[in-house]
Amino acid sequence: MGERELREEVLKKVQDADERLLAMIKALAISYQESEVIAYTVDGEPLGREQYKQELKEAKAEYKRGEYTAVDDLKKEIKGW
Repeated sequence: MGERELREEVLKKVQDADERLLAMIKALAISYQESEVIAYTVDGEPLGREQYKQELKEAKAEYKRGEYTAVDDLKKEIKGW
C-alpha cells in the first residue's frame, strides 16, 4: 500500500470516527509531533520538542547565574591550547 492509498484509508477512518477515536488520534498526533527530532546536541544526540525546550530553559538559567564564558575569555583560553 502506497502513501496515497494509506492516506485515503486513514482519512476515511477519521471521517467515520466517533469522538473517542478522534480524541485518541489527536493525542497520537500530538505525541508524534513532540517526539519528532527538531535539534541535536553538540554530541549528536537527537532532541524532541519537549527536550529542546527543557535544554533552552536550563541554558537560560545558567546564563542568568553567570555560568558562561565570555568571547574574550574564550579567545584567551584558545590561545593557551
